[in-house]
Amino acid sequence: MSKRLRAALVAVAGLASVAACGNQTSVATDSSGLPVNRPVTRADLTSRPETHLRFPGSVVVKTVGMGETPNKSGEEPNPAFTGAIFEAHATPGQLYAWFGASLSRREFSPARYFMQADQTSGQAWQFRHRLQVQVGVFDPNLLRSDAGIDAEPGPGELVYESVLVGYPPGLPKL
Repeated sequence: MSKRLRAALVAVAGLASVAACGNQTSVATDSSGLPVNRPVTRADLTSRPETHLRFPGSVVVKTVGMGETPNKSGEEPNPAFTGAIFEAHATPGQLYAWFGASLSRREFSPARYFMQADQTSGQAWQFRHRLQVQVGVFDPNLLRSDAGIDAEPGPGELVYESVLVGYPPGLPKL
């Protein structure tokens, strides 16, 4: 083998080695399946089956979501979330019972829920502390005036939001 060919092969092997090292950026996850060495993205959540839970017969009004975003120095970041606002023919009790049964089969347990100002009620379920499904029933008039979202439920219908939230490590603090 000529010196020139040998040098070319060594150079190619070196470039391949460098390229392979660059592609080995692995994402470390915890028992929830969420990353611990980078911010949680919306894509981390959309692949989970809980993202697609909706009360039977629900109609999508609007999809919602975003990745984790930083806040001012010293403040906790905004968690990643994905989900939708729906209209459904149900009572709040039926809605929460259905979500509770569906999520308990997936090893989710009840969690503390912080109701938004435009909601009339809500419940949450968590998995491994960092994942939560949050379900809240809206007051349609407040939803319209506060968020500009027009949802007009008919008799016996309600407007609700179901989101899967992925918190950074150490959050939520209870």
